[in-house]
Amino acid sequence: MKIILIGPPGSGKGSQARLIQKNFNIPHISTGNIFRIMMNEETSLGKEIFKYMSEAKLVPDDLVIKVMKEYLNREEFKNNFLLDGFPRTLEQAEQLENIVDIDIVILLDTHLKIVQKRVLTRMICPYCGDVYNTVSYSKVTCNSCGATLKARKDDNAAIIKERFKEYELLTKPLIKYYKDKNKLKTIDGDQPIEVIFDTIKKMLVSDL
Repeated sequence: MKIILIGPPGSGKGSQARLIQKNFNIPHISTGNIFRIMMNEETSLGKEIFKYMSEAKLVPDDLVIKVMKEYLNREEFKNNFLLDGFPRTLEQAEQLENIVDIDIVILLDTHLKIVQKRVLTRMICPYCGDVYNTVSYSKVTCNSCGATLKARKDDNAAIIKERFKEYELLTKPLIKYYKDKNKLKTIDGDQPIEVIFDTIKKMLVSDL
């Protein structure tokens, strides 16, 4: 099955993606993680990506599409994958249609106040990518690999609000695009992680 997760920043796409990967054995492709790998390797493409991300700007469509086309053509993604963070714009969605056929698009519909609360209290493992919330998790190390947790530099109120506005402007048109193709499933993203995943499980099982 080929799945896309969409929703505003802080809607819990990463958390749900990891749960789907673990329970359904579907490879998880996160543009954020791919970008960070490339930046750490300091490739020419990684340096170009860093230029935009260091300024909290969206990476241009042509650059994102170039990266994703390369990844989606790999053998391990031939039959199953889960996209998290791509496509973000209508142009990206249209380009994706030329690369692969998507089975289902899951929208985590989340309000700004909930997004702000989640993002401002989250910590991330720099090695395995696990996400924690300081309200419910008091340790400073990752429960999976033991690495020291860190807050992302762009996790502040001003940037969160700006990124939410960008989502409203650029990503929301995807909702109509996939709804018109009868591929969109909408979930209330304000709910707890466990409740959201239970709904996703029922959706995926019915479509298998």
